[in-house]
Amino acid sequence: MDYFITGSRAYGPYGKDSDLDLVMSIKDSDEFRKKVKGADVEFHYLKKPVPYADKVWYFEIFGILINVISVKSQVDFECWKETTRRLVLIDDIVDKEDRVQMFKSIFCDVHSGYPTSIGRNVSYEYHR
Repeated sequence: MDYFITGSRAYGPYGKDSDLDLVMSIKDSDEFRKKVKGADVEFHYLKKPVPYADKVWYFEIFGILINVISVKSQVDFECWKETTRRLVLIDDIVDKEDRVQMFKSIFCDVHSGYPTSIGRNVSYEYHR
């Protein structure tokens, strides 16, 4: 199972009430869900779309909200990973909305560098 942490727990700032965001393929997401199902937790699907994600579901365990961000393609998985890596290097973006906008901008930049792109519209600019 291949996954990584993204969001505020990866590139901050986060607090005691911050959720934990995991990115994985749809296949790994389904496998992970089967494993967690035995922990007697209630699963929910996010109805609001998340940019560059194919499916998002979440559950709470030990007082922590876990979001599982599922992507269909390896290209999208690698773009999420590289975008997260780049955001970790930026320590001056404290405002959550600024972080979201910066994520979109970096993701578009990273995604445009993949010739095997699945053809999503990822044109987005960030202006701070």
